[in-house]
Amino acid sequence: MRSKSTRTLWFVASCLLVLALGIGPSPAQAAGPSPNPFGKPTPSDPVLWNPGNNIKTVPGTRPTGWQDQTHSEILARNGVVATSQPLAAQAGLKILQDGGNAVDAAVAAMAMIGLQESNSTGLGADMFVIVWDAKTKKLYQISANGISPKKYTRDLFALNGFNVGPIGTSPSGPVYGGPGTTGIWSAMVPGSVDGWDKLLKRFGTMTFKEVLEPARKSAVEGFPVHEILASSFHGSKSNLCDSARDPDTPNVFCKGGDVPALYSIFRNPDYGHALEVLQKKGRDAFYKGEIAQAMVKKANSLGVKVPGGGSQFWTMDDLKSYQAKWVEPLTTRYHGYDIYETPPPSQGWAALEMLNILEVCAERKPFDLAKIGKEDPLFTHIEVEAKKLAYSDLLRYNADPNFYLELYDKIDSYFNNKTYAAGLCDNLQINPPKARPADVKGNLQGGTIYGTSADRWGNMVSFVYSVYTSWGSGVTIPGYGFQLTSRGGMFTFDPNHPNTIAGHKEPFITIIAGFIMKDGQP
Repeated sequence: MRSKSTRTLWFVASCLLVLALGIGPSPAQAAGPSPNPFGKPTPSDPVLWNPGNNIKTVPGTRPTGWQDQTHSEILARNGVVATSQPLAAQAGLKILQDGGNAVDAAVAAMAMIGLQESNSTGLGADMFVIVWDAKTKKLYQISANGISPKKYTRDLFALNGFNVGPIGTSPSGPVYGGPGTTGIWSAMVPGSVDGWDKLLKRFGTMTFKEVLEPARKSAVEGFPVHEILASSFHGSKSNLCDSARDPDTPNVFCKGGDVPALYSIFRNPDYGHALEVLQKKGRDAFYKGEIAQAMVKKANSLGVKVPGGGSQFWTMDDLKSYQAKWVEPLTTRYHGYDIYETPPPSQGWAALEMLNILEVCAERKPFDLAKIGKEDPLFTHIEVEAKKLAYSDLLRYNADPNFYLELYDKIDSYFNNKTYAAGLCDNLQINPPKARPADVKGNLQGGTIYGTSADRWGNMVSFVYSVYTSWGSGVTIPGYGFQLTSRGGMFTFDPNHPNTIAGHKEPFITIIAGFIMKDGQP
């Protein structure tokens, strides 16, 4: 038997031989994982950076049930989180697994998706949330949509070269422009962070420290660039890499002179820093502290002329005064289901008006959408005609109800009233089908993220969360890695319109969080 020292010598010699033969770990392995673990990043080629568009196959169908469904149902005993990015849903799911509830999970998912789909949302975004609280068996809704700075007036825009007068005419009268959807002119005070804070304090079981951690970690360590984000990166490359347009945006989204490629790893440590500040100092850091100061400094560095002199376009008071609001959602009943939508200045009431038109006019015409079926062009024709009627009312009247005090009365008496809907039925020409012109024309841009969560106790959350147009205003807050919303682009310079521009006013907002109940149950 060999001695202990002899066995040790043979072991060391064997290890040296393995290393000499190159069988040991390579320098690349020793240094860490591959920088491109998801495949080679694609070049800036519109054909290559969205490979899903190039798959030429016949989609499969399911053997039973809804045969066009391409994804199985998700079934779970203790909770579900669903949103447009898997890693954001996973962040919420991790919170549920750690004992959090649906509200905790929703905030975690929103923080993550603000990082991973920053073209659509982020810390500078607006948010609406409807919560079903299992304890009280009631619905609650918070509106966390932002407001304009106090100096956001017609005089300010006129001083800075905007044409605030009519730019044309139409059969209904003068046509006016608005602030546009790019630059500090469109940026609003962000509402989402205060909304998160109020949600957690009223219904959550965790704090910013726990729920923001998955997103903070992902921001610092990086995450894979998926097709949706890659497509938006490349489609907006000229803006994201243009330091003349915004000097701070390229530092976050265009490092090295190019946007991140599909399958590359994208890191936003500044966003991670912002979340860390919130974890340590709470929402006040965003509205009264260092992040608020950074937003005000950035807004006032962009050369805006202020009536009366000075350069203080945004002030700390604009942020300190902001408060998300607990409000009652609007509702209607549609074929036995109670549909809840977010109130103005959200456009949710138009969805209720559409449903009222469809239900009431179906009885008068008659028609039955369920029997017609979605494959029949008549199905689409009826829906589109109902939408035209509701959108015309929406575009005429939707605005901040704090400035347009009659709006709720109009919604109750007309737009969300089935008697009013019945009076619109003659505008639906169904047999034979014929389209009619819209009474008020509009061209609202669309696209945002939506999410939902549910937990083992029966709590449920419906949330929507957006910076409006792609990449919002394009104004990036240095050191904190997020962009301000472009929702100010919804205002009009028309002095006679309810949605006319004004300071500390909420603009018309397109996002909606919905909820459905039946017989008192969600």
